[in-house]
Amino acid sequence: MIAVITTILLALFFSQPLDSFAQHVPATPNAKTMQFVCTGKPHEAGYKYVEKIYRRAFAKLGYQFSMRHATKEDAINLLRSESVDGDCGRVAHFSELSGLTNTQSIPHAYRMVEFSSWAKADHQLPSSRKDQVIGYNSNALFIPTYLESMGYKKIQGFNNTDSMIQALVDGDIDLLMHYHVGMPKLKESPYAKKVVYHNHILSVPLHGLLLKKHQHLLRDLSDIIARQTTTSPFKATQAPNQPPKTNLKPLKFSCAIPSSNLYFKVVGDTLNQAFNTMGYHITLQSISRGREIAELKNGNMDGSCGRTNFFANNMQEYVTKLDVPLTKNRFQVWSTTPEAEINSIHDFPPQSSLAVVRGTISVNQKVRQYLPIVKQVNSAHTGLQLLAAGEVDFYVDIIQSAGPSLQHLNSQVPIYLSGSIHGAPVYPMLHRKHIYLQKQATELLRKQLESSNEDHLIHY
Repeated sequence: MIAVITTILLALFFSQPLDSFAQHVPATPNAKTMQFVCTGKPHEAGYKYVEKIYRRAFAKLGYQFSMRHATKEDAINLLRSESVDGDCGRVAHFSELSGLTNTQSIPHAYRMVEFSSWAKADHQLPSSRKDQVIGYNSNALFIPTYLESMGYKKIQGFNNTDSMIQALVDGDIDLLMHYHVGMPKLKESPYAKKVVYHNHILSVPLHGLLLKKHQHLLRDLSDIIARQTTTSPFKATQAPNQPPKTNLKPLKFSCAIPSSNLYFKVVGDTLNQAFNTMGYHITLQSISRGREIAELKNGNMDGSCGRTNFFANNMQEYVTKLDVPLTKNRFQVWSTTPEAEINSIHDFPPQSSLAVVRGTISVNQKVRQYLPIVKQVNSAHTGLQLLAAGEVDFYVDIIQSAGPSLQHLNSQVPIYLSGSIHGAPVYPMLHRKHIYLQKQATELLRKQLESSNEDHLIHY
């Protein structure tokens, strides 16, 4: 279960319901047309999303727009020969590293692209980045630059994902680094159960490319894309919880992670497997951590999808925990400084400023003992925006919240994972008005997880 879930987490592009798209418009000598190339697949929601962005943007400039799929090599050749007018999205330095002197980046980055690491299960990593052997896909030409700036010294390129997975299992490399979207291939590998998700590593801005002969359009095009991506944010990826099909009694649980995160659906399904047996159906509602505290205190929620012992102790007047850890939160540190390594609160440089989501009780209390400036924010998106703008030095959050927000972020600078400062098991919470359900629900959850040979739901 872990291998499947962790390899599909955090897809490269968020999906959302989209209206139908026109077929590719063939270029004609007299028509004002623009055609872009894209390595994404036309059936993918991310492809359709970016196609929609560019179609709307070019329409405002008086152009018809179409987009076509191509492999990386074919895309470079089409751009070099100027058989197309641009590319749907590339990271910084792609043009230089690919020898494309006739293209330029569209200044506004319409989203971030994520790179993550995978490790061999139970493998003990060297403690220092400089001692870790890192494998990466050699098609990602720019990755060594980022890895070296982060302090990794032993970096090996591989021609394909299969050979990287094999090297990881054989112990030739300590970590495999890849576009997050590229790793669903792992579940098809015979080594799927031997390789586990390790960490998010890096989020970098994704810019479209435009041929230099169209540079007179560059400023207006970038401005239009900026307005589109800031006023029409991505939507949650999964359907909302379905109502029970039988006459089960409803319970409403809060969940302080975005509904777009896969864990939201997984934990909802898991809780319902236990509670349905008792005659109840749980509906999850995604709310902020601060609001979750208020709603539980006011009795507006029947429980929480998961919080730590620290939360249970501070809220014991209102909630009681189901003593079955579903996962383990790691509070991770994000920065715009690639070489920063933060593995404890004491590693923060003196006078550092830090942002943390309001209602994250344990981290708030810990960091305030050591750091002079701790800003409370209402959401991961706001915290990461402050970080990208240079208004704080670090942002601390769990990956379940930070991951989706990193994908949404319209930042011009890379965001790096700098380490983690705190980890704790996460337990479902019941409001005390339902304390009579505590014992049975705990037993059912424990049996459920034991029968699936899992001691937690997701490998974080």
